[in-house]
Amino acid sequence: MGIWLHEDPLLHVRVPRTAARLRGPDESGVRLDRRVHKVCVHYRSEPDGPVARDPLPLALAEMLACAGREAAIAAIDSALSQGLLGRGGLETVRELTMPSRHRVLEAVRHGSESGTESRIRLLLRSRNIPHQPQARIRRVGYVDLLVGERLVIEIDGAGFHTGPEFEEDRRRDFELVMQGYFVLRLSYRQVMKEWELVSDGILALVARGEHRWGARAIASAGLATALKKV
Repeated sequence: MGIWLHEDPLLHVRVPRTAARLRGPDESGVRLDRRVHKVCVHYRSEPDGPVARDPLPLALAEMLACAGREAAIAAIDSALSQGLLGRGGLETVRELTMPSRHRVLEAVRHGSESGTESRIRLLLRSRNIPHQPQARIRRVGYVDLLVGERLVIEIDGAGFHTGPEFEEDRRRDFELVMQGYFVLRLSYRQVMKEWELVSDGILALVARGEHRWGARAIASAGLATALKKV
């Protein structure tokens, strides 16, 4: 369905609660084994009977029962941002989810379009640092995250940016800097594979006050205005 997901080596399959003696995919008759066959079986019976693919709210509810907190939030954030899950759908997810997992749903937000954005948003939320996903800035458009007043965090996708997309990203970065914003552009790999370094760096920038307007930032904004008149 195009929803952003964390890497998961397992195939997740829902079967009725009455299902038993499940066998592996080969013809040996060996019993299905999560570790050997890389299959995670979810047991839940639904009145509509078996279907090839579960409705999205049900699939997300099953994910909440199995996946880690961050992975589940990233998937639901993505579904909300893409318009695949509305308020009613989110309430259905809650109804289908165990009460012990309801607190996870309190952290989901519309606006984070990928798990990389959700990961940074959750870090900022845990430290009560003001931030706005998909903030709109004049002459630039929407940015992935605006932290405080002026720290802009942009996260590149998993693919390598080339051509017009690469040039547009650099134009946006230039315009942001000329307006006085502090721009931090991160790669997918940095956020997902080097998270400790990245999270420490973001918190260090906030501790340094780079997310607030200051004398240098105001001077930069003035320079941008001057350059527009040249």
